[in-house]
Amino acid sequence: MRSSDVISSDPDERHSMFDPAADKSYRQPTDYELPPEVAHM
Repeated sequence: MRSSDVISSDPDERHSMFDPAADKSYRQPTDYELPPEVAHM
């Protein structure tokens, strides 16, 4: 990756990045059902 492709976010907008996650539950891997052809994950 070139350094010219790296951007930074505005510190004043940090709440919009992290606040929405506060009301979401973390999904455990056991919440998902794998198809039979996926034996190991």
